[in-house]
Amino acid sequence: YKLMNGGKTYDEVNGSSVAPPTASTGGSSSKGLSAKEGSGKKNDFVTKYLPVAQSVGAKLGVPPEALLGQWALETDWGRKVTPGTGFNLGNIKAGSKWKGKTVMAYDKAEKSYDPYRVYETAEQFANDFVGLVGSSKRYKNALGAKTPEEYFDALKKGGYATDPAYVKSGVATTRSVMKELSINKGISPQQSMRQSDVIDLSRANANQGIASKANEIQVN
Repeated sequence: YKLMNGGKTYDEVNGSSVAPPTASTGGSSSKGLSAKEGSGKKNDFVTKYLPVAQSVGAKLGVPPEALLGQWALETDWGRKVTPGTGFNLGNIKAGSKWKGKTVMAYDKAEKSYDPYRVYETAEQFANDFVGLVGSSKRYKNALGAKTPEEYFDALKKGGYATDPAYVKSGVATTRSVMKELSINKGISPQQSMRQSDVIDLSRANANQGIASKANEIQVN
């Protein structure tokens, strides 16, 4: 529904009141399709973002199905991406060093309006996600995780989420992802997880130079 606040109109969607787009670079929010414009169906979400998860998984040494489970959990299979943020599959906020486009949205948990990062493509989100997780000392134990359980447990212990059921929910969602993958015969979550694909994270971290605070995420 519409909410009037200070002469501005906000749309309250999925618990977030969203203000008109703003940008730290003086631009506007991303144009064209976004993750939120998907069908919201599990099969469509998995099929669409599997290649992205494979790429990120290869770089972080994490099972791609766990990444798909994480992003599905964060966005309810693409239905609850913060409006105006394009392909922000993690609903990640913009820290002080973020130089890209942003959208203001209301965080019910913190009771505040905060800037959220705008990603114009899923690949742009993936590259930034690698920098965020790969460069933070908090999540060093998540890198190279062999199972979804190990991955979500490391994230939780690193302060990625405050939800006490985060690990359980993440693993359950990942199982749903694996079920969808098994339905789509011929699609293997591990097909691009080759050792030669693993990048030098220290070099990536130097290039990223990113520090931010994400939605229920604390990044050093």
